[in-house]
Amino acid sequence: MAKVASSQRRNWTRGETLAAFNLYSRTAFGKLHSRNPDIIELAKHLRRTPGAVAMKCCNLAALDAALQARGIKGLRGTSKLDQTIWQEFQEHPEDIGYESECKYAVTVGREPRMTPADDPVLQVARTDRHAMKKIRVTQHLFREMVLTGYGGQCAICSIAQPQLLGSV
Repeated sequence: MAKVASSQRRNWTRGETLAAFNLYSRTAFGKLHSRNPDIIELAKHLRRTPGAVAMKCCNLAALDAALQARGIKGLRGTSKLDQTIWQEFQEHPEDIGYESECKYAVTVGREPRMTPADDPVLQVARTDRHAMKKIRVTQHLFREMVLTGYGGQCAICSIAQPQLLGSV
């Protein structure tokens, strides 16, 4: 993509920022760069450069207390909108997680990720039956945030075997 002149820059919308927040929340800090295929895909759908999406994610990282505790600072270019969304997430994580999942899904042209009814982790025995049930749409985002935050390990026992961590 061609470099955008500063006079052509456009501000990030809430929806775009939420889509980037969703991607940021499930991506390890070291993978927030313009060569990451997920960042490239989101950038294409947002009609932004991969560098711009990577920078937005790193701006969000500057607000993350968990990264700050590890000595990671992120970028200093956070916008008022970034700060607002981060604060809303702190106060209402499920609401913002759901909104970000929906915005990301709409942006990239997919359905929001949900825990499937046939998930082997959720099946205890062969006595399962079909039932109408409420499914938490944000479970994928929450799971990926925990695994990313703990380096792909269980947050409780530190086991790092994917088959034991579930496949959502």
